[in-house]
Amino acid sequence: MIIRFLRSIWPTLEAPARRKVLLGALVATVVAVLDAVGITLVLPLATLMTQLDSDEIPSQLDGLADRLGITSTGQLATVLAVAIVSCFVVKGLLAVTMLRSTLTSALGSEAAMAGRLLHGYLDAPLEFHLHRNSADLQRTIHDATRRVYQEALVAAVPALGDQLILLVVSLVLLIVAPVEAMVGAAFMTGLVLVYRRTTARRATASSDELVDAGRRSLQYVAQAIASVREVQLSGRADQFADELLEVRQTAAARQRTLTLTEMLPRYYLELGIVLGAGLVGAVAFRRNDPTDAVALLALFLAAALRLLPSLNRTLVAEAKVRAALPNVAAIQSDLAELDAHRDDQARRDVAPLGDDERFEVLALDGVRVTFRERDEPVLDGVSLTVRRGEHVVFVGRSGSGKTTALNVVLGFFDPEAGTVEVNGAEVATRRRSWQRRLAYVPQDVALLDAPIAANVALGVPAAEIDRARVTRAIAQVQLDEVVAAIPGDIDGSAGEGGARLSGGQRQRLGLARALYQDPEVLVLDEATSALDAPTEAGILDVLDDLGPEVTIVAVAHRAQAIRRFGRVVVFEHGRVVADGTVDELLRTDPAFAELVLHPDDDQP
Repeated sequence: MIIRFLRSIWPTLEAPARRKVLLGALVATVVAVLDAVGITLVLPLATLMTQLDSDEIPSQLDGLADRLGITSTGQLATVLAVAIVSCFVVKGLLAVTMLRSTLTSALGSEAAMAGRLLHGYLDAPLEFHLHRNSADLQRTIHDATRRVYQEALVAAVPALGDQLILLVVSLVLLIVAPVEAMVGAAFMTGLVLVYRRTTARRATASSDELVDAGRRSLQYVAQAIASVREVQLSGRADQFADELLEVRQTAAARQRTLTLTEMLPRYYLELGIVLGAGLVGAVAFRRNDPTDAVALLALFLAAALRLLPSLNRTLVAEAKVRAALPNVAAIQSDLAELDAHRDDQARRDVAPLGDDERFEVLALDGVRVTFRERDEPVLDGVSLTVRRGEHVVFVGRSGSGKTTALNVVLGFFDPEAGTVEVNGAEVATRRRSWQRRLAYVPQDVALLDAPIAANVALGVPAAEIDRARVTRAIAQVQLDEVVAAIPGDIDGSAGEGGARLSGGQRQRLGLARALYQDPEVLVLDEATSALDAPTEAGILDVLDDLGPEVTIVAVAHRAQAIRRFGRVVVFEHGRVVADGTVDELLRTDPAFAELVLHPDDDQP
């Protein structure tokens, strides 16, 4: 099982980590040899200890004494004792070195895998996120990587050395006393097999259930905290707490099973060693004279005391590996999907926009998009063209397809039919370089629990933030007085999710983030929906001032916002049903006139 685990995670380890694992295996081999030497020397030392009152060296040790130039039993016993102690001291130092190297490798691999997963999730297509729960992704990044690398890998590498020690010492015993060794080995093997058979299935089931419980626990907490205002007003905190309690109790029961499978081997094996020693002693005294039997029993007891920790660590490592296997499967599954998305995009990204190439035209031709959970297309035969410098707004009733069309413009969705082209080449062949020309302001702006400057310059390292540019963007969206009132100004925090700001202020901070990027194309999804009319008018003035150098594509439903755009595209049932200026459509399209004349109707 340990070998299978290491083989499964080997591709996920970086080169330095692989080298440290191989080094650990090499050190484990040396440790096993030193253990074997130390155990082998116990038998002659035990023989000598029974004959210290005699100056005559036993005949079986004459050759060793002659090579060492030793003439007395006391001197030879001293040399053997020093050799045994030296073997175990050197072995201990090497084992500590191996453990430190393994910890460094495992914890570094855990950090690297967490970063790799997060990067992959952030780079994944929007379709991936539409069908995954964020709690599941968080559990994989935090809990799965911890169980695989920090717990299972840290236990597995030393366990390889322990298994080698078990093998080498068993071979030494088999050579020295074959009958007694086979009796002891058969007895201990039976004990181990019984333990594995008793615990394996239950531990595997508990591991699977613990993975699901961890995901549900994160999901319940995130949803409850996100709904804190509604929960308080409805008085339903008990319901959320009870749901969390139920899932955590399930998790506690499953974790108890896994913890017991890690702790029980020690007590189980101690009892087995006592019974096994009695069995081996009975065989030894039956087959040998008392002096030799005592020496053999001393050898087996020394070997048993040495093998007990190794056997215990091996069973504990197997328990940790068994608990980690569902997490290995989760990580591998996500990596396979994320790598497939990345490789597919890399194959298709063959015509990126040049560094000096300006955006000229975006063209949708016969675009159809259908979500996997729906039979009817969300967009059906949409064709439209947006040229550089245009300010275009998409309008329509809820479910008309305007937001999906915006996501197509952003490169988040590939059409199942039709084409989406930028400057004459399909977006799929230049997705990344196209997206680098865009700035996007969603209706619900995600803000970090970080300084205002870090929120505006999203993703830019703190040392590289252009503070003058941040201040200018904040002033453009009329948020300078609000920010000045925050302790620390642009170095102050707006709180988690912008908790210290109003909805309209959060939207304006999102717009400041977009303006900081100095984009060629600005994409707005209901970006002024939370603003009062005077503030919205001021923001619309800012957008007007951007002029023809910045192309704007937006979704809006307020009449004040719609009237400020030079071109309006009307969506209905996934199709473009009208396209023109506000005045033209007011004269020719009754549906559009209804939208503008009744701006409070449901049109998200």
